[in-house]
Amino acid sequence: MSKIPVVDHALAVVEDVTTHLQNEAIRRHAIGEVPPLQQLLELYRRRAVVAALAATGGNRTQAAKVLGTSRRSFLRMLAAAGPEAA
Repeated sequence: MSKIPVVDHALAVVEDVTTHLQNEAIRRHAIGEVPPLQQLLELYRRRAVVAALAATGGNRTQAAKVLGTSRRSFLRMLAAAGPEAA
């Protein structure tokens, strides 16, 4: 199996997460609930990490590539995301 389809699939999953987060931000804004930026960034990172791992079958090196970061930075993001992300 080629690595290209895996990366393409992972990018599509991450784009779905981005769309979901944008819709959630619009919904929250509409009801007057605007969370702090840091909270939104942490939520986005956590969901992106989980989506990248799911799309790459748990391959951390490939997940890091999908997110455009180093493996070391990805592992830090994974640790910050908590045990539910791993």
